[in-house]
Amino acid sequence: MSIDEVVGRSLAELTDGVKPMPDPYGRAVVRLRRSRHRRFTAVSVAALVTVLAGAAAIVPGYGRGPQLPAADAGSGWKLMQQWAQRLADSPIRGQVGQDSAFVTDFAGRVLAQQQAGAYRRQWPVKEARVLFVDDIGPHRLAFVAFVLTTPDPKTQWPHASAWFRAPKGASAQALADPSAVSEIGDGLEPTADLTLPDDGVYSIGLAPAQCQYHTAPLPQANVWAAEPTGSYIVRTPQTERAEWWRVVCGGVVRKEQPAPSGPYLQRFTDAELSDAVAGARGQVDPDFARMNISGVAEGYATVGTPKLLWGGRISGTEAEDGHTYDGKALLAVMRAVRGGWVGMVDIRYDEPMADGSIGVGASFHVETDPLQPDAVLAVHLGQKTNTVFVVAPEKAVTVRALDGQGRLIAQREVTHSSALFKVANPQEVTFEVLDTNGAVIGRAKTAQDGAHLGGLDRFGEP
Repeated sequence: MSIDEVVGRSLAELTDGVKPMPDPYGRAVVRLRRSRHRRFTAVSVAALVTVLAGAAAIVPGYGRGPQLPAADAGSGWKLMQQWAQRLADSPIRGQVGQDSAFVTDFAGRVLAQQQAGAYRRQWPVKEARVLFVDDIGPHRLAFVAFVLTTPDPKTQWPHASAWFRAPKGASAQALADPSAVSEIGDGLEPTADLTLPDDGVYSIGLAPAQCQYHTAPLPQANVWAAEPTGSYIVRTPQTERAEWWRVVCGGVVRKEQPAPSGPYLQRFTDAELSDAVAGARGQVDPDFARMNISGVAEGYATVGTPKLLWGGRISGTEAEDGHTYDGKALLAVMRAVRGGWVGMVDIRYDEPMADGSIGVGASFHVETDPLQPDAVLAVHLGQKTNTVFVVAPEKAVTVRALDGQGRLIAQREVTHSSALFKVANPQEVTFEVLDTNGAVIGRAKTAQDGAHLGGLDRFGEP
């Protein structure tokens, strides 16, 4: 899957090479406002597994991983593909799309360009279906579903798709030109969206014709109203707001996620970042913290400003591949719109690794407020390591690790409000912190791996 459009984001140069801790889902959880790599692609292994279980977490604006073939994915894949087919069969949305002569000309040119191999992705295509075309702000935008002659042998997708962008009022020839391809991908999901920063942000969402978009504003995102445009939604700099999007089909909520414009628009002032760093535990490097604390923000999935819980150095990490992840670090948290707190541990190496990576990060979710003075927070630093990083209250002098039966398995002295453990089965371990008198002043289980953002995708359910 190619990366089709890289939109510059603030601090991008500081975060290239930051990778997530080894994780089977490959979630790029340490973003820190790096360049937004949009992949318009298929449902990932993680997403499909979760869809089959009932709900998939949505990470706004970030690509998904490799696809499961239909033969392996079961009924969830088939149901999702049925909804994708309904999108492909939907009538054209958008005012320009009502100009049948323009649409016929544009579709013919797109098909010819694809069959000639002019676009960045190559498939045998027998039809180009225009599903949206309109003038939005300074752009003429179009979304096209490609009907493949046979399903892709690698992914089993029967369709591919692409967004096109040209100046407002562009001809069919200009809009179909290879230079106008904004995003292109080897799949067609039940919904599609595009976000463009251009003197503001323009966002478009598209669903099957049988569905209806609803939106709900932050901070609670729990009061929903139907969009007048029905099965599609458009946001411009004049109408964009902090909100969540919901797709309802036949009275059933099929998808719910933060509006995709959030990562572009979420900004924090210097004063907010300075306040976010104040009062943190450990040995904080204020400049490093202010520069990187924004990485915990998840667009409109989080609300408020991030807070630094701990800063300093992490030393003594170990992973299955033999690498260590030691370096300057911070641990930041932020409220999640759907409840609880999400956070990240961000470690920057002293020297870049051979593969060019400059750091790693791990995300987590907890239900209780980790900023309380007596809070204990234990974060597992990745699926391929048994290292757990514990942040303890200021009065703590010792941390004990207890297994699932309450038996002592390890004990560490607290240094700069933190301790590092290497334990088997980290999710089963409870950590107790003790004061100078040996009294237990707090305890916590290892936090849930990954940032639980509360979105869902039920297109793979009956």
